[in-house]
Amino acid sequence: MTKKILKKTVKKIISSIIYFFLLVIILLRKKIIGLLRLSSRLDTPDQTVVIMFAGLGDFLLVSDYLEQISNKNEKLVLICKKGMGICEYAKYMKCFTKVIEYENSYINRLLIIFKLFKIKSKKVITLPVQRHILTDIYNLSVNSEYHLFPDTNVGCNSLFLKKIVDNTNKLVHISSVLETDRYEEYLYGCGYTYLKKFKYMINEKYDSNSKSICIFPGASGSKYKCWEAENFAWLIDKLSYKYDLKFYILGTAKEESLFYLIKNKISRNVNMVNLFGKLTIVEVKEYIQKSRFVISNDSGGAHLSIISNIPTIVIAGAWEYGRFYPNYNLDNIHKIEIIDNDILKCINCRITPLICPYEKNGSALCINLVDKNKVYEDCLNIMKGNIYEYF
Repeated sequence: MTKKILKKTVKKIISSIIYFFLLVIILLRKKIIGLLRLSSRLDTPDQTVVIMFAGLGDFLLVSDYLEQISNKNEKLVLICKKGMGICEYAKYMKCFTKVIEYENSYINRLLIIFKLFKIKSKKVITLPVQRHILTDIYNLSVNSEYHLFPDTNVGCNSLFLKKIVDNTNKLVHISSVLETDRYEEYLYGCGYTYLKKFKYMINEKYDSNSKSICIFPGASGSKYKCWEAENFAWLIDKLSYKYDLKFYILGTAKEESLFYLIKNKISRNVNMVNLFGKLTIVEVKEYIQKSRFVISNDSGGAHLSIISNIPTIVIAGAWEYGRFYPNYNLDNIHKIEIIDNDILKCINCRITPLICPYEKNGSALCINLVDKNKVYEDCLNIMKGNIYEYF
């Protein structure tokens, strides 16, 4: 653990130095452009650029708001991270005039900045409602009249560099805790107002007699968010013994090893289908909508299931409760499984622990302490049709 912390600290210092010089160069460039008046309001396209280098789940949380903005005839350009499913889902939404995705590897980051230098807009908005100096730099790289940032330290990886950005651009104060409320507060400060009631983008009829269940045992490479494979195996074993069910195991191609880890820990002949990396996001959505319910770690799969209005059991770390799940704007058919408040002293960490000091096999301890028997009871309640009574 000491070596991991040391390695992370050294990496953070090196990154901060690199980002500092990039930030200085970008701010100097903006100042020179302003002095030379090379960017005038007359030749600036009437469009808003949305910078989104987070995961699919973060994008789904704000997708409803973005759709409302586009319905006001505002032209939106989305710039996102490649390989997260955001680009594909954004095109499915049909509310962006253009969707651009970039490979956000260390080698490509400088190239992304140079490509963003060529883009012009009236306004640039950074999402999600967190702060990371890299996305701040991407925001500032776009030639725009206004650069907007959430005034928050959530997710911030460098307070010193954040202050440099804060001194030169428009900040929108954020006080809310729940993520959807944070988006509403932030985007209201960016000049938008929204419907008070959260509406579903997907709301097809729920099949309460479906014999299929979707399971997302991964979390887009974030191992510390993952419940142990043997817990999923135990759950599948118990459910298949009681009901005639088909289990679709989903995730990215990089997570496929989880399927075999789960399969190898099941002694019975269970109807399991490996769909890791084999579907588009729209196809994943279709499988979810035909499911009796979904079981997922804190991942894009959980968010996609929730906005599809399918009963969802989310196995999440203590830091997520009260911010992402449960969401009081959503119908009462979803369940958050989290450890008992009295078990760990670190229960109120409130932030995603990049390195959990109490980890087990790479996962945060609070994830592994989620009681599999309670999750099984949740599954039984859904199978009995008691979701509104018990959830």
